[in-house]
Order: sequence, then C-alpha cells, then structure tokens
Amino acid sequence: MDEALEVPRTHIHFAFDSAEAWPPVAGESLWATELDAHRYLIDNIPFFVVGIALNDIVEARVRPDGCLQFVRKISGGGHSTLRIIGSDGNRDDHVEQLKALGCGIEGSGFGDLFAVDVPPERSLPAVLALCKQWMRSHMADYETGCLQR
Repeated sequence: MDEALEVPRTHIHFAFDSAEAWPPVAGESLWATELDAHRYLIDNIPFFVVGIALNDIVEARVRPDGCLQFVRKISGGGHSTLRIIGSDGNRDDHVEQLKALGCGIEGSGFGDLFAVDVPPERSLPAVLALCKQWMRSHMADYETGCLQR
C-alpha cells in the first residue's frame, strides 16, 4: 500500500515593532514548509504580518534559541490577505459571503477578527468591493495585509 508522503512543517517567527499599538501582539509565527536551505513556503493565512501571504516564498534563519526568524520575502505566491475586524454580530454572514467568492478564512482569538485569503484565481476587486460596502454600512472594518496582483 502506498502511503502519502507528509512534508514536515515548521514555524517561522515574524517580530513586530513593540512601539506600535497595532497589532496587539509582539510577533506572529506562521506555518511554513522548507523548500531548501533557508527557503520556505508560507503555509497559512497571516493575521498580523504585513506584506506576506499564503504561498509566498520567504527566507528564514535559525536564531540562537533554535527558532526560525523571518529574514525577507523572496517571491510572492499570488495570494492576497485581508483582515476583517468588528463584524458587529454579522461574522458568520461575512464569512459565508467571502467563501462564496472563493476566499479562505482563518479565525483568531481576538474577538471578531479573522483573516481572509484571496487566491490568485479569484476576484480581488470583488472582495475589496464587498469589504468597502461593509465599511460604508458600519458592519465591519477591514485592512489589507498583502495585496498581490
């Protein structure tokens, strides 16, 4: 019987400027798959990291404590990342609307905050129009983490 090969995943740490009020954390660790020496494929939707999205290739180096630390982005994978904040009780409806547009969703432990992945084959303008509509209607706010098109 053939067994599926499991590719080991690891965490890459992204440190944030502690002088800033946002994000409400000092750093974020993203799942990644090692491609070769120091090159990794980002394997989850970032919540707070800016400029990085799902399927991007990044460079990371091992710190003295053994953790992998982000060094730089090597190339984009075509995905875009948004964050939806304060869905005012409409979170489930918002999630369903985004999923209907082909987006991936990842929840967080920060109230109504969730991260949105817009794959390259989906319409980023349609997703942004929906988010702007929610903002104009005071139903939710959004921010862009990484736009790639």
